[in-house]
Amino acid sequence: MNLGFGTATNQMNIFGARPQHDTFGIKNAMLVAPGDPDRSILLQRLKRRGRGQMPPIVISTVDEQAVALIQDWIQGMKSEQQFVREWQMEDLLPKLELVSHGRSFDSGKAAFTQTGCGQCHRFAGEGGSVGPDLAGVAKRLSLHDLLESIVEPSKVIAEGFATTEIETKSGDVTIGRVVREDDKAVVVLPQTATAEAITIRKADILRRELSKTSNMPTGILNTLRETQIVDLLACLISDGASNHVAFRPDPAANPESK
Repeated sequence: MNLGFGTATNQMNIFGARPQHDTFGIKNAMLVAPGDPDRSILLQRLKRRGRGQMPPIVISTVDEQAVALIQDWIQGMKSEQQFVREWQMEDLLPKLELVSHGRSFDSGKAAFTQTGCGQCHRFAGEGGSVGPDLAGVAKRLSLHDLLESIVEPSKVIAEGFATTEIETKSGDVTIGRVVREDDKAVVVLPQTATAEAITIRKADILRRELSKTSNMPTGILNTLRETQIVDLLACLISDGASNHVAFRPDPAANPESK
């Protein structure tokens, strides 16, 4: 994020951007979702005290005037995306047979960008590292499991990307992602943008639990049409190759091509 007073709107990196640390269980969460304060993590952090609060230190009460100002600001923006449907697995499973042929690479790539996947996942040599690398995802997951990982991200959380909560004998609680571990200590990257990795001695740990909730927000497909979702799946299994078989015409639709 770049929130300097003189920063141009298109250079702030907050509009339509996925949160990198915590979604607080909000569906289709964005740092700022234009026209939709309830999906905007920037506002949610201002409104809460405790884990995830902003500012992270010094203040212990909610600045109601600041919250009202930011809420009105977001509410007054023109929405960039329109809600289509709250997609469920049963809605999309019958469409998986359409992924293998006749798809649009450009549509799939645009859907990948629109949903903000590349902000957290590395794909075709580009993207973030908060989530698992999507290179070769078709070799690791079936189409069913790939779709499920998007629609129901908390059902199966990829190893190494689950959030861990650790309580020490002194009463301190750290919530974040384990980035390193050996016989003596565990290194945790907390779920705050300003914090550095914390090393905790295993002898000091009183309780350690894996979160059952994924950092990936639910509902990211809800602004896509059915054809866009199918194109997105085709793009993912193609590893970003526009000449993949999924983007070739269906031979069954053109008997003369046989």
